Amino acid sequence: IDGDNRRGGLHRLVGATRMPGLMEVLSGTASMEEAAQRTPYPLLDLLPCGKRLQTGPELLGSPAMAELLEQAKATYSLVLIDCPPLGAGVDPFVLGIAAQNIMLVLRTGQTDREFAEAKLSVLDRLPVRIMGAVLNGVPAGGAYRYYGYLPGYEAADEQITPRPRETALPVSG
Repeated sequence: IDGDNRRGGLHRLVGATRMPGLMEVLSGTASMEEAAQRTPYPLLDLLPCGKRLQTGPELLGSPAMAELLEQAKATYSLVLIDCPPLGAGVDPFVLGIAAQNIMLVLRTGQTDREFAEAKLSVLDRLPVRIMGAVLNGVPAGGAYRYYGYLPGYEAADEQITPRPRETALPVSG
C-alpha cells in the first residue's frame, strides 16, 4: 500500500497507474479489488496512493482505513504500507497506529540523530510497536565493514556427497 498521499510514487517503480488508489478506496469511490494492481513481481500487488487530497491524513485515520487493513490482511499473507518520512507531517504516525507496527528507515549521513530521537519519543507515546530499523546508504568498508558479505558468507548451494548406507544388524533379545 502506497500510503504517501503527498508524494507517493511506488506506482512508477512497478509500471502501474496512480489512480484509482488508496484515497479512492478510503473515500468510497473505488473498492480495493478495483484499485489494487498486479505488478511484474510474482505475488506482489500494489494499492497505489491515488488522488492527492488535502483530506488525506483524515482519511488515513478513518474507520475506512481500519476496514481496508482488515480486508487486506484477509486477502494477503503480508501487508506493507509505505509512508512519508516521520518529519513530513502526521501521516506516518496515523498509519503506524492503523497498522499497529512501524519499521524505521534511516539513511547514513543524512538522518539527523536528534530529530530521529525526537520522533522516536513521539512513537513511544503511541500504540505502535517499533519492529526495527533499516539503515540505507551504508558505504562499503569503514565502521560498517563487518556487515558486508565476507568470503565464506555468500549464498551458494551446498554439494552433498551421499554416504554409503550402513546395514543394520538384527538385535536379538
